[in-house]
Amino acid sequence: MFGPDRMMEVLNGHRESPSREVCRQMSEAVAEFVGDDPQFDDLTMLGLTYLGAQGKEA
Repeated sequence: MFGPDRMMEVLNGHRESPSREVCRQMSEAVAEFVGDDPQFDDLTMLGLTYLGAQGKEA
């Protein structure tokens, strides 16, 4: 399995990258890991960008 350790390695390697780039890099890492094996499960990713606190504190 690709697993959480490999996932964290990719994420930590792209901490300053935009979320779209992180998703692209993750997809490439999974494709490299899988190689020529047939796909047997879905791959879903959601990238979020934190823009900081917006608004006033109560």
